[in-house]
Amino acid sequence: MAESPLQVYIYAADAADRDAALQVLSEAGLEFGFDRTDAPATLALGELYGTYEEWDGQWAEVARRLIEKAPSAVFELWQDPSEERDGSYVAHVPAVGTVETGCDLKGVPHVNLPDLLARLSALPDHTTVAEWLAGGGAAFLGSAVLEALKPYQAAAGR
Repeated sequence: MAESPLQVYIYAADAADRDAALQVLSEAGLEFGFDRTDAPATLALGELYGTYEEWDGQWAEVARRLIEKAPSAVFELWQDPSEERDGSYVAHVPAVGTVETGCDLKGVPHVNLPDLLARLSALPDHTTVAEWLAGGGAAFLGSAVLEALKPYQAAAGR
């Protein structure tokens, strides 16, 4: 397995979930600002946590544990692409949902084109893009989650 950095931003969490979220990050080896020496003792909302020592696939376990242990947490995380594979991106906004997709080195999510084409090809004849986006397309693209995440990202200066 190849090493590939993992980055996490937790933008919001109820006070009762913050210690659990910080514990999930700590157990995964994620450090404040990767390795900054001014790390706060409590969870720093809207700040970068990361590790250079991440192994392929750890992103999914971190996302699963954050959702399980800190259910109020609004977060996004991504594992950088490597020579062998695309990057991996997860965003979660409670009561809205979770989106998992590929991403670039900066954590910018993108759509898997072959998967998109397969889904569009499987639609019944005469289905419009608007109809698709009002149904399964919105979930596939994660548009509701990504839209709900924008105010949190803006407040954090991202």
